[in-house]
Amino acid sequence: MPRPRDRRLNDYTLLYLFTYDAELAENSTTIDTGVGRLISMFVTNNLSTVYNVSGEATIAGVGYESLRGQIEWGNDQLVIGRDDVARADIKATVVTDDQARIDMRYTVVGYLGAGGGRRLLQATGDDEFGNEDFPFEAPFTSSPRFETADRKYKWLNDNQGIGIGKFQIVRNQFRRVTCDVYVLT
Repeated sequence: MPRPRDRRLNDYTLLYLFTYDAELAENSTTIDTGVGRLISMFVTNNLSTVYNVSGEATIAGVGYESLRGQIEWGNDQLVIGRDDVARADIKATVVTDDQARIDMRYTVVGYLGAGGGRRLLQATGDDEFGNEDFPFEAPFTSSPRFETADRKYKWLNDNQGIGIGKFQIVRNQFRRVTCDVYVLT
């Protein structure tokens, strides 16, 4: 793969890396801040997976083996802003099926709709976001970076990720995150 300095501006391709589904633990901590409410959330162990949605054995375009495994650990520091934008700093560790450890760090930005921040934080009863049958889905974009010492996956360290996903909210609680992750090459 060419190094970034060897390229012209806009001479990049976007390659699908993996999809992840992360189940969020129901016990979260909240703190009011100057810009909104900070919510600390954690991934539920053994219920959060990383997979190739099409089942391909390799990543199209580069030939590297597809990533599959579990999210072993994850922590989201989410701020629901007064501007109806949710911003999160997320850290997670993926353990692949072949036992490689890959750390991900990224920022998420998602719009909750006009009045969505207040409704999410204050609503009760029928005004709550989502239910078990019809969760509210809040779209987001993210920019993951990867760190690993495993030789097989070390190529990830040099690439910028792009994530497009959604939070599922049930009765005003963040319950699940699903995201498609790509890399710029």
